[in-house]
Order: sequence, then C-alpha cells, then structure tokens
Amino acid sequence: MSDLLGSESYNIRCSIIESIGNVICSLYAIESSSEELQRLVSPFLRILEERFKDNSSFVRAKVLSTLSLLIKKNFVLFSHRLHILQLSTDRLSDKSIIVRKKALQLLNDILSFHPFSIDGGGLSLTEYTAMYRQISKSLLEKSTTDKLEADGEIPSSSIDFDDPIENMPDVPTSELLEHATGSEEDASFAELILKKKYYSDGIRFIKEFQSAIEIVFQILFSSSKSEVVGAIELTSLCISYKLVDKNSTLKRLLYLIWSVESIEGSSNMAEGILNQGSIKEHLLNAFSQHLFFRDPTQSASEWANKCTWNLLSFISKGSLSISEFKSLERILWQLMSKRHMAPEIVSLLWKIFANPNEHISFRRCAILLLSCLDPSSTCHEKMPLLLSVGLDHKGCRFDPILVSQTLKFLLASYSSCNVAYNTLSSSEPLPSMVCGLILHLIFLTPTVDCGTIFELLQSATRVIFKSCSQPVNIFSVLLKKIIHICSCSIGSKKTHIIVFSKVLFLLGQVCIQYVTYLEFLEQTLTQRKSVKNDAEISEERRTSMDLQNISLEEEIREQISYLRETAFLFDKSSLLSHFIPMIAELCTSALQNGGNATSSHRELFLSGMFCLSSMMLSSSKFCQSYLKIFVQLLLSPGIDAIVRANLVVVFGDLILIHGAHLDHSLKYLFETLSDSSCVVRTNAIIVISHLIINGIIKGKGSLADLCLCLVDDNSSIVNFAKMFFSEFSAKDHSLFNALPDMISCLSSDERIDSIKFKAIMHFLLNFIDKDKHIESVIEKVCSRFQLARTPAQWSNLSFCLSQININTEKSAKKIIQALPYYYDKLPDGNVFGNFKELLAKMKKVQKPSEEFRTSLEEYEKSLVKYSCQTLPTLPLFSEDQLADLIPSN
Repeated sequence: MSDLLGSESYNIRCSIIESIGNVICSLYAIESSSEELQRLVSPFLRILEERFKDNSSFVRAKVLSTLSLLIKKNFVLFSHRLHILQLSTDRLSDKSIIVRKKALQLLNDILSFHPFSIDGGGLSLTEYTAMYRQISKSLLEKSTTDKLEADGEIPSSSIDFDDPIENMPDVPTSELLEHATGSEEDASFAELILKKKYYSDGIRFIKEFQSAIEIVFQILFSSSKSEVVGAIELTSLCISYKLVDKNSTLKRLLYLIWSVESIEGSSNMAEGILNQGSIKEHLLNAFSQHLFFRDPTQSASEWANKCTWNLLSFISKGSLSISEFKSLERILWQLMSKRHMAPEIVSLLWKIFANPNEHISFRRCAILLLSCLDPSSTCHEKMPLLLSVGLDHKGCRFDPILVSQTLKFLLASYSSCNVAYNTLSSSEPLPSMVCGLILHLIFLTPTVDCGTIFELLQSATRVIFKSCSQPVNIFSVLLKKIIHICSCSIGSKKTHIIVFSKVLFLLGQVCIQYVTYLEFLEQTLTQRKSVKNDAEISEERRTSMDLQNISLEEEIREQISYLRETAFLFDKSSLLSHFIPMIAELCTSALQNGGNATSSHRELFLSGMFCLSSMMLSSSKFCQSYLKIFVQLLLSPGIDAIVRANLVVVFGDLILIHGAHLDHSLKYLFETLSDSSCVVRTNAIIVISHLIINGIIKGKGSLADLCLCLVDDNSSIVNFAKMFFSEFSAKDHSLFNALPDMISCLSSDERIDSIKFKAIMHFLLNFIDKDKHIESVIEKVCSRFQLARTPAQWSNLSFCLSQININTEKSAKKIIQALPYYYDKLPDGNVFGNFKELLAKMKKVQKPSEEFRTSLEEYEKSLVKYSCQTLPTLPLFSEDQLADLIPSN
C-alpha cells in the first residue's frame, strides 16, 4: 500500500486512502484492547496525516472525507484528533474549493463529536480555565505531605495557575495514578489528577479550534455559495458549544442577508456540506436557533418572553451600527413572515417601553425593535403612549436617546404607510408635542452633546414634514416664537451663540425637507387624474385628455418651481430671507479666520455652512449667487478636513440638482482629488465616480486627475479608483474613447514620475482587448510622438505601446507603418528597450504570413539601425523620404 501511494495516478492514491479508512474501521471491530488499538491504528493515521500535503486536490479531499468518517465513529484517539484539527485548519486556506469545503465538514464533525461531555458538552474557554485552576489549587493543597514531591513526579512549584497549557508538567497520567491507589483519599487524589488532565486537554482543543474559527469568519464572505453555507453551519455550531460569544458572532453574520445568490455548477455541490437551500435560509435558521429557539417544555408566553429578552440583549450588547441594524431589520421581517418568532413579542416590547422601572437601555432597545417589526399597524393605537413616554421632554426624566428612538419609530411608521405625508393640523397632539420638543432642544442648556441635539432636531423636522399638511406654516410660527424668546432673554454671549447655531441647523433641515416635500407634492398632484376605462374612451377623447394632462403637469411644475426658486428664499414675506445676509457673513468670516475658532464658534460656523449648503440645494438662483463662497470653503486648507469632505458630497448633490448651471464649476470638484487630506480625496472619488458612471457629467479632460488616484498612498482610494475604471470601461467604450487624451495628459504631467505613470498605464491598458480598439490606440499613441518634446515623454509613450497586446498582423503592421513618427526617438535607451519588448510581442502573432515575417525582419533592422545613431546626426527626412525607408507593406 505504501508503494501505491507513490503512484502518479491520483485515482489509485484516492483508493488507497479509502482502503486505509476501511482497515482502521476493521481493526476497531476485531480489537478490544485500547493500547493494542493505538499501536495498530497510529501508523495508518500518520499516513493519512502525511497525505494532507498531496499535490492532488482530489487526494487531499479524500483524506478529509475519510477522516470525517472515522471521527463520526469515534475511531480517532485524542492525540491524533488534535493534530488532525491543526492540519484541517491549514486546509481552510487551500487553493482548491473542494478541499476547503471538505475541511469545513471535517471541522464540523470534529466539533460535533468532541470527547468533552462531562459539563454538558459546552466548550467555554473561561469555564475550562477556571476549572483547571480550581483543580490545580486542590491538588496543591492535598500535596501537603510532599509525597509526590519527594519522588520528583509533580513538584508543586511547577503548577502555573495563569497559563494552564504552556507551563503544565508533562507527566503521564498512569505514573501519577501509581501513587494514588489504596485509600479513599488516594482515590480522590487520582480523580483530581484525571480531571486536571481532562481540562488541560480541553483547553488545548478549544484554543486550536478558536484559531480555525478566525479563518472560517473570512470564508463567510466567499464567492462560493456552498462554502458560505458550510461556514454558516460551522459558525452556528460554535455558538451552540460556546466556543465563541453569541452576540458578537451573530453580528458578523448580519451582512449575509444581502447576499446575491448565484447558480453554481455541480462542482460546487460536492457532497458532505449542507448545500440544500440558499445562504439566506441557512442564515435565518442560525438566527432562529440562537435567538428564537423554543424548548418543547416552554409555554407560548415563556417562549415569547425568552425571545424578547434575547433580542434586547443582542441589541443592547452588540452596539449595532446603522447598516447592521438595517440588516437585522430585514432578518427579523423574514423571520416574522416565516413565523419563527413569537407573535406576542410586539406586545411585550410595548410593555417594556412603557415601564419606567425597566432599565433605560432596554426601553431604548424596545422602541428601536418596534420600529422595524411592525410600526404602521400600532402607531395610531399607541400614539398617547408615544407622546407621554417617548417624547416626554419635561422634567428630570428627559432622555435624548429614548426621544430619538421614538422619533425614528414615528418616521418608520409614516414611511411604511401608503400615504407618506399625513394631514395633521398644527393643533393636533403630535405636531404640538414635536414643536415643544424643538423649542426645548433649542434652549436646552449644554448638558447634552450638540451632536445629539442636532440629530434630534433633524428627526423632529422630518416628523413634522411627514405628518402635517402645512409644515412650512408650522415652522414659520415656530421660528417667530424662537426669535421672540431670544430677543426677550438675557444671557451670556456664549449661550446666544449656541442657540443661534441650533437655529441655523434647524433652518438647514427645513430647507432640505422642503425640497423633498415639494417633490412629493409634484408627484402626487400629477398622478391625480381621473382616468376612465379605456374601453369607454374614444381615441379622439383620449388624445384630448393627454393634451390636457400635459398642460396640467407643466402648470404644476411651474408653480412648484416658483415656490422653490423664488417664494421660499427671496420673497419679502419669507422669514428665511432675513437670515441670508447673516449666513453669508458668517461663512465669509469663517474663511477670514482660516477655520480657527473656539468650540462654541466652531459649532456656529458648522451650522452656518450647513445652512448655506441646504439653501443652495433648494434654489438654483441662490446656488449661483453664493457658489463663490461655497467653492472658497471647499478649497480652503484652513477649513477642517471633515467639513470639506462633507462639502464635497454637497457639491455632488448640487451638480445632481442644478447641473445645467454648474458646468463651468466642475473643475473645482476635480481639484479636490488632489487635496492633502485623504478623507477629502476619498469622498471626492466616490462622488465623481457616481456622477460619471450615471451619466450626470462627462468628465472629459479631467479623467487624468482620476488616474492619479490609482497610485494614491491610501489603499481605499486606490480600490475606489480601480472600481471606477472597471465600471467605466464597460460603459459604451468610454475608457477607449478617453484613453488617448489621458495618455497625453499623464505623459506630460510633471507631477507624475515614470514609476507612477507605468503603474497607471499598466492597469488601464489591460481593458483594451478588442482588435479594432487596439489598432486605433496604436495609431493615436504613435501620432503623439510628434508633439512630445522631452525624453521622459518619449519613454512614457513607448511604454504605453509596449503594454498593448498585439494579437493580429494588422495591429503589428500599424506599429511598423508608424515608424516615421518615432524613428528619431529610438537612440534613447528607454524608448528602444520598450520597442524591443513590443517587437517580441509582434513575433508571437499566431500563424503569420510570409509577407509579414519579411516586414518584421526589415522592421527589426530599422530599429537597430536608428537606435545606433545619436540625436544630432540623425537626418531630417521629409515624409516622402521616410516612406521610402520603410517597407511599403
């Protein structure tokens, strides 16, 4: 059998591996002595372990599947099992997908059939370490007679309670037990020795498996569906055995709910992995098992209570980000639709939210969960509770986070309704309570962080615009009341500055929500058409109705445009018009101070910039009037980098809304790609990529600035740039059309050294793969040699040619025919080296004709001839003379 393992045929080696597995099973069937079994089985297991590094992926996969079978039958001793665990962990990084899937299955079996079942089968490292230290301490206490220390077997000084693995004495258990036979005390001592060995082995096993789990977490984001499914199953099993923390591990799985299922071939459906069902189904099963598992002995109310507190614990301890919470929201919706969750959870969450004796963190999480479970059906019914508990801003019980979560619940409930904007009047309880909350936040003492207050103001503004029929009138009255309170109040200058910064932020939010509100009105009014049944309307009548609808839509657009462009900001009756001079003066002073200000003034400057940006978004007329100040803020190095990064995003929105009025200002946006701050550059490339890919701007003449992002010092910017050019190349040959101009700009740009230029062009030219495009690029690049004036430009252009894939005779002939454009540059060593590399590619053209071979030989002689001359002695040939020097073909 050993000789056959050296066979070149992987089928024979696979058969031998399978035979070895059968032999081991037979030995366990006929042999009962454990020591004799270990002696007989160990050589075969060592052979299997050696085959982990076989050069055939099929053999490696067969070894893993064979060991899975032996593990399930408990035919592998612990010493070999630990080594197999280490080898299986290494195979998780195997280049073959079949081997990786088999390794996942083997790890699944090793964990499912692990030998540590005394404490219920759990594998918590904390519990095992605590038990090990406790037993070690008991052994030390029982060794007072120094019975074992005199024989030198286990000196008490060798017991390390802090590290139970690395410094544990290596003494065979059988030798220790020789000193522990006879009396009852010796039997107790022997039991402690065996327990210590048990827990030390368990700690070794847990630590080895935890190193494998980190690799499994990476496999969760594999492109192979079956691999991801296997990783989900193994991760879920690790949670069940307490190898990993439940909440933090489930948090890692959240994003898989957005996985795009792909159809995989039969090779990705190898047996051994749980492949039935989609990734999402396995993910939902994992969450259902660990958050909503129902014990058969539990009643419906007990199950609902358990599910509720599991959810609250998961959210309160997990500190979920916005994207993670959105993923959890989607998972919970699907679990509710599949009835994996107790329906009584919603009512229990409302009880927790309303109970003032519950911990405030659980009350916050309760309303947060309610906003994603079923907000619309309970909103009107629970409105008194929401107003009295969630939006209570009076007294010492004011909790900003609870108020914020309640506002988010209201927003979710209105968004999930069929009618997004309600018809509440300003006198109804909800608008009155929200307006009172806004007033309280504006004049709130600075005990609450400004960021929290701004977030609350934003949510409150959105609630007013979504729930009320006349939100602009409500805010007009509210602003007048704020101005009146400010004029009558007496306070320090710092207090007035803080209040004014909040007012400016509120104005900015009103402008943004007003734009959204007008868009909704326009969409709603144009859809309100009385359409009769098509069968009852004649063709002539239908044409007449269409014309009437078109004229109605145009009239509505004109009225909306007037409200947005003129009435909202520039009408004399508009309260906002009185704030415009102050905002402009504030932003101008921020420029003059270079962005340097005290903390209170900084909040004021930030609010002023936000308000200016919001007003520019709402009106193209206002945008054109104050664009100069905005651009100065954007490009001023004294302004904080985070602020300028946000202004880049605003600039993108301005181009999206008022694009026709900002064509001459696009250059300022591209200037931010070379900003000194990587935060600004990151936002710039994201915004510009979005605008170009979606056809909002052309970007012609400025794409060279984007190319510089390919060699940026920041890796995330480089990745964004690569993503952009990958998408750009697939869009109507856009990259091919822009490439010649990009080469000209980059080759003559003094900011780019030869190393960066080569890196950029090596990446870009890989996208040019069609023969017609290759021929066109060759012609355009060669023609640019006439305009090149420096050796660096010659070298850059010749390098571009050397990176082009020459696949046909026609492409190669384009190079030969263009010799008059670059013959005088060949004495330069870099240029000649690039053309030699290009010549090598031309010689590899498949099935060349005899005529082409002759032309290629003459071309090679011409290259050598002109490269040997010096620039001053080169003849100045006319185009007719140059045509005679090269082959006509």
